[in-house]
Amino acid sequence: MCYDNDTYNLMKKIPLEILIVFLPCVIFLILSLLFFPKFLILITLNILDLSGFQLIIEGGILKVLGISFLILSISSILSLIFLKKQYSLKDLTKSFCYFLLLVGVPGFFYSSLAFYLFTHADIPKVIEYSKLFSHYDKVMFGTDIFFTMRPLEKIPLFEFFVLHSYSLLVPICSVCALGMYIFKPLIFRRFIASFFLAMALGIPMWHYFPAVAPASLYLTNIFRLHLEPEDQQAINNDRISPLLREKLTEQNNLYFDPTLRNINTSSNPSMHAAWGFIIFFYLYMYSKRLVYIAGIYSILNVLGALYVGQHFGIDILTGICIAILSIYTVEKIFTRYGKDFLETPYYTVSYAIRGIIYKLRY
Repeated sequence: MCYDNDTYNLMKKIPLEILIVFLPCVIFLILSLLFFPKFLILITLNILDLSGFQLIIEGGILKVLGISFLILSISSILSLIFLKKQYSLKDLTKSFCYFLLLVGVPGFFYSSLAFYLFTHADIPKVIEYSKLFSHYDKVMFGTDIFFTMRPLEKIPLFEFFVLHSYSLLVPICSVCALGMYIFKPLIFRRFIASFFLAMALGIPMWHYFPAVAPASLYLTNIFRLHLEPEDQQAINNDRISPLLREKLTEQNNLYFDPTLRNINTSSNPSMHAAWGFIIFFYLYMYSKRLVYIAGIYSILNVLGALYVGQHFGIDILTGICIAILSIYTVEKIFTRYGKDFLETPYYTVSYAIRGIIYKLRY
């Protein structure tokens, strides 16, 4: 019992959100050791080999390091000028490591895991599930929703907002996270934990139910399939606006590998839908005044994912379910253990920036 208490007291020195984010990573590593040893080799090569340098950048480690260092430096200087308070190197280092562990490391890990799935995809299985999800869309909407949403191009302004809401998900998510971190750290902690937990829940589905996006299945037809007559007719009659064509070209350049050695099978569940719903929920928790703005953005984001053909309708529904499960799990954990895991030293930057804003305002 004493050992358990000592272990629990030791764990309390680690932010609860980091424990939530790292637990799935540890589980995935254990499963990889037992069943997918090639994944561990891939992570090692990505860290040691120069060919993995791009993935490290995409995973977020260097970005988090650079942005964290910049924020820490600026906030400490401004704190000294406006607040006459000099934070210790120990406090600043804790904040720096907090950013790195909470965002950079899991970002790199999940990027590596997704890259492994994409490069080891079973093509017959991918085709099977892609057609299955397409069939679900036809049952629900009468045709592929990718073609059903074409009338949006008749409203150029609406089309513009739909496409940019989809494209700007990551920047908007980052801005929301920064605002929560500065003004309401407790909501920030739950938001980030839910963000990565959703991805942890989604990745096993990418493995067991791999599927490509509707645009890849039909327009690009990466597998050179013989399409059904109604699908071929829909493609022949499809009129794509210049703005949508530009976005489709961008997505095709980003995700399409002509050699099929790297197939993006992250269609179901939709992380756009999951993260959009998480943004909506925690912006509502942040301030009920933001509920309408957050709700409108979440809807436009989902419409954008469907409009550019990056997700089937079933993907959106699954993504929202993943988001609800992630939020529910994180809220339950914080309700049960949150009071025991209040690590104020890790929010040095938050206190500094908030103090500076109030000092300038009043």
